[in-house]
Amino acid sequence: MNQLVDTFLPIAGFLIGLGTTMVAILTWVGHSSQKRYAAERDFQEIQRTLSDINKAMGVLIEGQRKVDYFERVLDHTKNSMKTLSTNSATLADGIEHEISDLKAETKEMKAFVLSFSQRLDSILVRLESNSGMFGRRDPNG
Repeated sequence: MNQLVDTFLPIAGFLIGLGTTMVAILTWVGHSSQKRYAAERDFQEIQRTLSDINKAMGVLIEGQRKVDYFERVLDHTKNSMKTLSTNSATLADGIEHEISDLKAETKEMKAFVLSFSQRLDSILVRLESNSGMFGRRDPNG
């Protein structure tokens, strides 16, 4: 009987150790796949955010082009007004009205560019707060 216990105890200990090792391996594999999924999800989120930034930058650049165009038109109109103001008062009044319209449009375009700039800033802040500036987040936190 004592010999049976002496033989059974090491085998039982080995089987318990083997079982514990298998559970540890399965847990480790499960956590690594969770971390891989979290890293892939973070990477996809960063890609979407960068895509949003690129789109916002395109709109911002287009808005800036329009503002530049309006400023050139405004400068041209001012120069034309200076040249033509000696011709007639009614002509000068019409040009002045055109200039005020262009100024209003320029203000609207500047507001448009500013709003996209602020949106871009908010996207960058979100990116920094969500991922620690391209770092990995803890999937459990």
